[in-house]
Amino acid sequence: MAGVSKRMWAVGAAALGLMAGAIVWIGGTGPGGSPAAAASGALDPFDDCDELRSWYVKTALPHVTAWGWDTDQPIPIMFEDVAVPMAARAAGPTPDTEAVGNGATGTNLQELDVDEPDLAKTNGEFVALIHDGDLVIVDASGAEPREIGRLDLAAEQHIKRLLLVGDRAVLLGATHSSVISIAPPVVLPRDRMVPGPYGMQTIRPLSTITTVDLSDSSEPTVTRTESIQGKFVSAREHNGIVRIVATSMPEFDFVQPTGKYSFREALAHNREVVRTAAPEDWLPTSRVDAGDAGPLMGCEDVRHPDEAAGLGTISVLTTDPDEPNEHSSTGVAADGDLTYASADRMYVATMDDGWSTFIAPASRPESATTEIHAFDVRGGTTSYVGSGEVRGRVPDRWAFSEDQGLLRVASTVGAFWQPKETRVTVLDERAGALRPIGLVGGLGPNEEIEAVRWFGPLAIVVTFRQTDPLYAVDLTDPAHPTVAGELEIPGFSAYLHPLGDDLILGVGQDGTRSGRLRGAQVSTFDLGDLTDPSRIDLLDFGGSRTSATETDARAFTYLPTQRMAFVPMRDWRGPDTVEVVRVATDGQVIPVTSIELSVTARGTRILPLDDGRAAIVAAGEVVRIAEPTAW
Repeated sequence: MAGVSKRMWAVGAAALGLMAGAIVWIGGTGPGGSPAAAASGALDPFDDCDELRSWYVKTALPHVTAWGWDTDQPIPIMFEDVAVPMAARAAGPTPDTEAVGNGATGTNLQELDVDEPDLAKTNGEFVALIHDGDLVIVDASGAEPREIGRLDLAAEQHIKRLLLVGDRAVLLGATHSSVISIAPPVVLPRDRMVPGPYGMQTIRPLSTITTVDLSDSSEPTVTRTESIQGKFVSAREHNGIVRIVATSMPEFDFVQPTGKYSFREALAHNREVVRTAAPEDWLPTSRVDAGDAGPLMGCEDVRHPDEAAGLGTISVLTTDPDEPNEHSSTGVAADGDLTYASADRMYVATMDDGWSTFIAPASRPESATTEIHAFDVRGGTTSYVGSGEVRGRVPDRWAFSEDQGLLRVASTVGAFWQPKETRVTVLDERAGALRPIGLVGGLGPNEEIEAVRWFGPLAIVVTFRQTDPLYAVDLTDPAHPTVAGELEIPGFSAYLHPLGDDLILGVGQDGTRSGRLRGAQVSTFDLGDLTDPSRIDLLDFGGSRTSATETDARAFTYLPTQRMAFVPMRDWRGPDTVEVVRVATDGQVIPVTSIELSVTARGTRILPLDDGRAAIVAAGEVVRIAEPTAW
């Protein structure tokens, strides 16, 4: 979840214009000047490659300059006003806060039956983890961890995450196909000068998917490696089927006015490159093992909006690790950088149009939108469902939830440095599109979202600037969501976890009433009366500590039968630790033990094993097998 470090990074990056996810401020207002929610129609497939080529060329030409792509072009969007005022209710829904443990492969998941890539996985007996780009298999059945297998992988694959599917591991990495250096020119005539800086580099990203046979865990064997043109976004596994999301931009050998070409010559050359590009030049390619590159998908497999949404292509590759050579791909002519998946749907979203890297004028920060594309992931195939938009910025995947065919989204309206409000929007699949049917706003005025957790018809939303308002949002009537109650306390929770019996646990930062942060904390909250949510207990870990849980929920583990929570801590004044706490049935937080780590807590994971023990992973190794008797 969003934490202090993420918030400070976002503000600083925005000020420097260096944010990795580009933001475009687009849109308008509803009747009377009030903010309005956005709605998009269904995307149509291209009939053939000629239509695809014509669409991309027409879309691209206005963005071609003498130096390449012009990324400062906002896209007009039509808005549909569905906003309703924020209002309190006399009563809220009964929260479904049943205690949740980790998933089948050891990861703390957003949706319990939808697995996510992680640094380490377990089948209950051994641990598979990534260490310096290699796959390492560690026997966790004994009292001490013991490496039993290792697979040395090509360093350029940069393996970062893995999925464990039966006796197969799917390794996910990132590399690049080429680097183009722009050498500084010699002395040039005035009409051929290039605005600096010189010596820039262009990296063409590739996503790598390596399938490994672990039927003999002591000798992992690669069965297939595929490289996909584009940046890896995320992946999910459900019922043995893996879906990988990547996003790509067309790669052309543009020139610049650096001596050989004048400004006009470079512009004319670059426009001609776009006009004459073949259909396959616009779509991502795929290369299997050492074979030749070929198209990842056909032209008819790509959907496109009526109005251009950038030249990026979102690719969703569907594969069965047992049959990795048989897979399918589908695409959307748009950009994407955020993924959420339920058992039935996968959503890929982006805050921008795939083009703009500039920060909009402060007079229009409320015009930012998040575009969302939905895919049906039931069964062994993936098919496009529809697209839609919500007003504002979505902080991360935890701000999404699909329930009974409805998508619920929490977003913040306003710039990073000038947030206005948080709102929850409900979207329905209608006529091949995601259309807003309900909205409640006014949460957290002038504050950013820190945490979101969904419990059926209930959303818990935490915002923060100086204090921590925790809002209980009633979604029983999805067309008229309302705020049932709120709690305002110092500090904030960056991650929320259900404990059962109307209790939730929060991991975040303690703070003063003025907003000064005082270090990591664990809190428990009672949601039994949603009109009056309350904090039951607080455990303060001190001002020198932060927890990775604040920015990555996969670092957290909860064992429901033992009521034990594991919270990794970084400490700038002492050794890093894993703090183990027990939550009593009345919500009291009881410190149990502090497991000191001999290595940095970077990348810490606590993976439950079959026999009630847990493997503690840190810095790319299993550092300890924790016994229940020690807790």
